[in-house]
Amino acid sequence: MPEHCFAGHPNLSRLCGLYAKGLTILTDVFSEGAAWMRGRIIPIGEACIPITDWGLTHCDITYDVVPVWKGGMFRLPAYLDRFEASMAALHLDPDMTRDAIQSALIQMVAASGLRNSYVAMVCSRGTPTIAGSRDPRHCRNHFYAWCVPYVQVIRPEVIAREPAPVLRKLSSASLMAASTPS
Repeated sequence: MPEHCFAGHPNLSRLCGLYAKGLTILTDVFSEGAAWMRGRIIPIGEACIPITDWGLTHCDITYDVVPVWKGGMFRLPAYLDRFEASMAALHLDPDMTRDAIQSALIQMVAASGLRNSYVAMVCSRGTPTIAGSRDPRHCRNHFYAWCVPYVQVIRPEVIAREPAPVLRKLSSASLMAASTPS
């Protein structure tokens, strides 16, 4: 079984069966990332949204980002819970079930071959179904997602060498002092 099949991970291991059906992972095509849009997995560089999407023009959008590390999605159910709560608060409905969203994320990551990545899930207000409408109820909401290679913000050797100063700077006492008005 190919290593990038994420064997053993509860959310991704079922995709390994797709290899038996002839699925080919195009890791070269997706080396910079992959996107899931309108039911298709495409290279990240080909992903786009319409210029009239209210997610773009009105910032009427919600998102969450789940990390994938060593082939496993970190606490995916918790991220999906928060994403669903955000969509409900904004009255967004991409006409996809939770299972369909989870499946889209899993298939996209598996197709990308990225074992360490950031996975963004997004629901946008979308574009009006009635030309010129200013009523958000007339917009068709849509879901899209993408994954890109994971990038370390703090180099591991810095963390290994000096974890205490970083933690001291973020202590609760210093955060309380910083948030107290003068």
